[in-house]
Amino acid sequence: MLEVACNYFNTCVGSFHILLLVVFVVVVVVIVVVVVVVVVVVIVVVVVAAAVVLAVIVVVAVVVCRNSSTSSRSSSSSGSSGGSGSSSSRSSSSKNCTVVVVVVVVVVVVVVVVIVVVVVLVAGIVVVIVVVVSRLVVGMVVVIVVVVVIVVVVEAVIIVVVVVVVVVVVVVVVVVVVVN
Repeated sequence: MLEVACNYFNTCVGSFHILLLVVFVVVVVVIVVVVVVVVVVVIVVVVVAAAVVLAVIVVVAVVVCRNSSTSSRSSSSSGSSGGSGSSSSRSSSSKNCTVVVVVVVVVVVVVVVVIVVVVVLVAGIVVVIVVVVSRLVVGMVVVIVVVVVIVVVVEAVIIVVVVVVVVVVVVVVVVVVVVN
């Protein structure tokens, strides 16, 4: 490893081997730390943005369903006497809420797919950068393994959190629609 590192710079003389190796290790560790921090920041930003989008979608869905149910109730109470008018208004209200739920589910799925794709791409870029940097120093396999494990764990945790948030949002919207 020392000879490879010294041959890379062509500047090794005697005890300078150790200093050059330390510099190599420090550079690799700093790059690994910076890249991992960037990955975590990107993932957090994406998750926060997705949470905001989901919250807006839930609010819109609740408002639309409440408005449709309120208008259907008022029209059914002030409308023509008989069961046909109220039943048609209720069916139109349920159709409106069904459409809202479908739209919410579709948007949620799209958001989840985008988040997963972003996380995978960022993790892949991190792994490639670390592998390329670590290949400059022979024997840095441990660094590669550690970084890959960190990236995979962070990615898995974020995906689980996003899936849980999505499921909770969908369940809340469905419950609100059903209650209304």
